Amino acid sequence: MTQTVNPNSTISAETNPTTSEAKPTLLINEILTEIQLTPQEQWHNLLQIMRTFRQATNPDPQPVPLTPEEQQRKEQIKKNQAVIELLRKWRDDDDEQEQKETWEILNQALEIEKTEI
Repeated sequence: MTQTVNPNSTISAETNPTTSEAKPTLLINEILTEIQLTPQEQWHNLLQIMRTFRQATNPDPQPVPLTPEEQQRKEQIKKNQAVIELLRKWRDDDDEQEQKETWEILNQALEIEKTEI
């Protein structure tokens, strides 16, 4: 839905109430006016401000959906942390024989991975 707002028009108190009784349509028009008066190169910053405000004032904030790249990066971070934790546990385990066997399996898996690349 595209609305055109004249940035030169004056907004009176009657057409633009700021109380909680204001009609949603009038408030949306005022928000759209402010957006249109903001330089486009600042819209990303404005969006971030609006999201931050919503999250700070909403008692039950809804998470902002992640982009596919952000989701993939988040999943990779989880996997990396799991591997690090597993290696720490393995390092702290005192069973030297099991460590040697595990190292051999890991080393073979890494060698297979290298040849496939």
